[in-house]
Amino acid sequence: MKREPIINLTKDEAKRFFLESESYCNLDLPEYFDFKKFLKEISKFKVGFNILNAQGDTTSYFIYNNKDGRYAWRKFQLIHPIIYLKLVDVIVGNWQLIQKHFQENKVDKLKYCQIFKKQKSHKKQKMTQILSYLEEIEKDSIKKSLKFKYISKLDIADCYPSVYTHSIAWALHTKKIAKDNIKNNFQTKGKKTDLPLVGNDIDFLLRATQNGQTNGIPQGSVLMDFIAEIILTHIDKILGDKLICEKITEYEIIRYRDDYRIFTKEQNDNEKIIKILSEILTDFNFKLNTNKTEIGEDITLMSIKKDKLDNIIYHIGTDKEIDVYKLKRLLLDVLNISKSYPNSGFILKMLQHFNQRKFYEKKKKWYKREVELLITILLNIVSNNPRCFAVVCVSLFNLLPKLDKKQQKYYSDSIYEKLLSMNNIGHNEIWLQRSLFKVDKTKNYKDKICCVISQIEKKSIFGNHFITDIDLMGLLNNNNFINKTKLVKISKIPKTSEVDIFANSDLM
Repeated sequence: MKREPIINLTKDEAKRFFLESESYCNLDLPEYFDFKKFLKEISKFKVGFNILNAQGDTTSYFIYNNKDGRYAWRKFQLIHPIIYLKLVDVIVGNWQLIQKHFQENKVDKLKYCQIFKKQKSHKKQKMTQILSYLEEIEKDSIKKSLKFKYISKLDIADCYPSVYTHSIAWALHTKKIAKDNIKNNFQTKGKKTDLPLVGNDIDFLLRATQNGQTNGIPQGSVLMDFIAEIILTHIDKILGDKLICEKITEYEIIRYRDDYRIFTKEQNDNEKIIKILSEILTDFNFKLNTNKTEIGEDITLMSIKKDKLDNIIYHIGTDKEIDVYKLKRLLLDVLNISKSYPNSGFILKMLQHFNQRKFYEKKKKWYKREVELLITILLNIVSNNPRCFAVVCVSLFNLLPKLDKKQQKYYSDSIYEKLLSMNNIGHNEIWLQRSLFKVDKTKNYKDKICCVISQIEKKSIFGNHFITDIDLMGLLNNNNFINKTKLVKISKIPKTSEVDIFANSDLM
């Protein structure tokens, strides 16, 4: 089935897409999280808030994810639903203008990976996007080796935190028009004579999510990916026009969000393009990540991510070949790779494939010391690659019942203490709570969402200082993005299908 770029949707289809739970929050969360109904209930309130007073440090809710078990972490944001709904209204209310922007900023020799609507055959929106990356970036890159000799791989350093919010208006209306007209509909109260710019409306609402700051846009939603594309496609157009002026024609570029792959026949052309792109990005408050910039001649090998390439011959064995000792050897290999490539997506896929085989259900003899060893190795993998924690939970909590009650308690406590000793692990706390929810409810968690689930916290996770309607305030305080029916019915042990978007798929 052909994937549908969201920019090709109708206005009404686009609105429905942005109000999906996964569009609002594209973090992997337990199945009892559902933001769609929550957004629908709040959208009924057209008044009862003063958006001009929305700015504040706690207006939105932040979820932190540790990348390497140490000091590298990423901040994700659940945008206050009132502000999110206003952003959706502004964007779909000017859908034709935005569609025109993407059409006019196309560059013949530059292909960017669009945001696609989830296909019906896919379990999650993220599955659609990952497949589009594999097909449009990795596979297309390899094909370029038939035409070009040189490839450079580069990305923008800290892209979303570096976005200058005023540049959204520059992209949609040109910098000159945007600088001459700084009005927005929220401050002018929608008076038609003031002719506010759509880009300024988006800019104002984004600043409302982060205490008025003009640097950065929230990470963690498909809507923000879309807004970033408004800026990045405009940069594509500027780059394409400058390369025409420089008479550089023998090139092609593939871009996936802030990642670029530049293909040329001459190394000199490749270096010139990097220089020109770097200069353009500087005008938009961006800079290239020099630590990740590579240029070389082997297009085929450089088209595949290094962590994946180094382990391309990875093989888990057939069901008949699997025994506890080979599982131990496999996990030690994964641990070794995780140390070389912290935060590697390939490690995540290997562990997902590991779980798909349901090794813990095999009717083989399990020895206590081997189970303990497997648990220890899994915990060490998480130490280097915390993003794998949700997937590892499936293995860990399926292994624990093979131990006696005393040992189960010991290792449950060890998992809890190991995780909470890391910095900024709110996302993993959510998964730890899900794993222990029906096993041990005595544990305390720092993340406010976990406190909501434990029913310790009975007020909104958002900052509602700009809400004036008592009914709206009550709705926000109810935190109805937690589906209590699903929460009660969750299985005691996490299932593979909860954490693996490619469950029952052969894709690796």
